[in-house]
Amino acid sequence: MKEVFKGLPNYSVIELLYLFNGAIANENRIYLLGRIHKDNVKDSKIKKRVLMYQRDNPLERQLTVVTTLLGYTDIDCEMSYYPEEQCFLSSTGGKRCIIRGSEVISDNDEQNASITKMRLIGKREYAPSSTRRVFYRDNDGKHQLLGEGQAYQNYDTYDRPFDEDDEPDVIAMITEDGFEDVDGFDENHIYAVGGHGDVWRYSDSLWTQCGFPANLGLENVCCGEDGLVYISGLEGMTYVGIEDNWTALKNPELSLPFKDVAWYDGKVWATSDYGTWWITPNGIMDANIPDEVKVCSGRLHKNAGMLLLVGLGGAALLENDEWQLLFNYSEFMP
Repeated sequence: MKEVFKGLPNYSVIELLYLFNGAIANENRIYLLGRIHKDNVKDSKIKKRVLMYQRDNPLERQLTVVTTLLGYTDIDCEMSYYPEEQCFLSSTGGKRCIIRGSEVISDNDEQNASITKMRLIGKREYAPSSTRRVFYRDNDGKHQLLGEGQAYQNYDTYDRPFDEDDEPDVIAMITEDGFEDVDGFDENHIYAVGGHGDVWRYSDSLWTQCGFPANLGLENVCCGEDGLVYISGLEGMTYVGIEDNWTALKNPELSLPFKDVAWYDGKVWATSDYGTWWITPNGIMDANIPDEVKVCSGRLHKNAGMLLLVGLGGAALLENDEWQLLFNYSEFMP
């Protein structure tokens, strides 16, 4: 399989990077995140670079470095189209960066949200929070709290330690692990998951808690075009259903939870650093994809009719039922 980036004049901008995330902006633009190779150095001390692949540009400008980030750890990235097309990067250390095209329009932008992960639903970016909140980016590009009815909104105590005088439900709320992922059928039908079997559904401006049959640490949620919701947790254990009705799927023994899940081409795709899987109502199976693509497993992003795989092995793009290998790191390995 031919490597797309290797034929570009400025291929050297990616040679020194371990890729770890990415986002599809539109049919011609893809962002990739990479960390500069360094051993025995804290992640917060390692420089990260944001690359842009603009495939309708002349060859010498198709692959460029947008910016170099300092002090960013565990970066997630997602697109948003309000107030305009932008790539939003968020770090667990509180640093945030907003990119428009090839221009950084805000670095370390202050937002009123504690973000753990981001997801594109419709044309907006949504973010689950460690304090059992869900935010969305409004038309001014700011994060706003989504909806009413979640347990945390009954108290002004979620951001403080509990004490012996607290009621049991307040203690449970404060110690809750928080939401890890969010997805939706549309902007009025959204699910958020996290904690231990903590599943919530958003509709008509209200959140309601769903009954869930397992006290399982939840990591991922995907709302499929088949009208079903797929929820995964530790060791890849996955349930499928809707509202209060859930069925456990047969799954292989996995040592890690999935990093990302997304509906594409009639099924749920799931990835971790160890591989890529397909999830259907009948169970979980290894994805039947080329070996050159499988080594790119890590993070997953779907948008503009395409699917992007990004991992330490490189990056690959699925479009019109055909895989394109963007970058293969194996040639740099000893």
